[in-house]
Amino acid sequence: MNSRIKISIAIVMIFSILLACNDNNLNIKTDHIEVNLKFKRFEEDFYSLKKYCKDPELFYSELDKLQQSYGTFYYDWVQMPELMGIGNPQNPETKEILRQILLSSRFDQIMKIVQARFKDFSTQQDEFTQAYKRFKYYFPNDSIPDIVTFISNFSLTMNPVGNGYIGINLDMHLGDTFFVYKALEPPLENYLLKLLVPENIVPLHMMAHGQDLFLETNRGIKFCDDLFYWGKLMYFTQAMNPTTPPYLILGYTKEEWELCEKEKENIWEYFIKNDLLYSSDKKTNNKFFMEGPFTSAPGVPPNTPSMLGKYIGWKMVQSYMTENPKIDLKTLMYKKDAEQFLREFKFKP
Repeated sequence: MNSRIKISIAIVMIFSILLACNDNNLNIKTDHIEVNLKFKRFEEDFYSLKKYCKDPELFYSELDKLQQSYGTFYYDWVQMPELMGIGNPQNPETKEILRQILLSSRFDQIMKIVQARFKDFSTQQDEFTQAYKRFKYYFPNDSIPDIVTFISNFSLTMNPVGNGYIGINLDMHLGDTFFVYKALEPPLENYLLKLLVPENIVPLHMMAHGQDLFLETNRGIKFCDDLFYWGKLMYFTQAMNPTTPPYLILGYTKEEWELCEKEKENIWEYFIKNDLLYSSDKKTNNKFFMEGPFTSAPGVPPNTPSMLGKYIGWKMVQSYMTENPKIDLKTLMYKKDAEQFLREFKFKP
């Protein structure tokens, strides 16, 4: 055989292997996996009680039935300050407030807007089915929570996690140009609006599920702890939603993602030069993990996107998994020691 042909074949084989490693088993087959998802439309069931509002006693009786049907979620929705924050669901005053909410024109308007956008939830149900098939592929023995949709008068708690359920706050997924968001007091910042799109419903839900499952793996003491934890969580979310653009998962615009991709070597070098990796200064560390309009830190150029730590953590974990294709997702997610991880894996963006 011609030596040039041999070399060409070898190059093709090496390139194919590299591509396979880069996929790192995220390109999996799930046709054989069956999942039985339980979707519960709380906002619809609550709104259906409006027909009983003229008779308070009958309304209270029907409300008790709704409470029994939804269990823990109902209690959380009614009394959690991050959601409705009304009070004890058993109190007569709380029940009357809920009746007045149903009678209010504001709630009626919100509900009609949500119904117009999400009455047909079949697209999201299909996406959830695919995501949870992937979840079962990697975590076959883990249970799948009920998926409960609701509205909450524009609470920023978008995916509450409770006993056996994960909620989806539909009035916070009406699109980044939805006029009400800017009319709230205080109005929502532009950096938050990027998250409030229907395309983010499934990724944010799966991320919340990942946080619930793996939060215990993050010691959260040093910068590297958060770097590793958020990198794993972003990778997990990507594994569950492989067709979702990465900038959407992270909460960036496409332009912000492309800027970080261009500057990733400089971002990593900044972390190293400023001795951030083993820093325990939470105030400083949070500047690189918290959502915000930009990163405000000494030496960081103006208008640099926020969450640089999450971005670099994700790139670090992606690189690690590419170089270690035999490590499965479950093994990765339960790794706890970030310092050991950094010692063993010499990350180069």
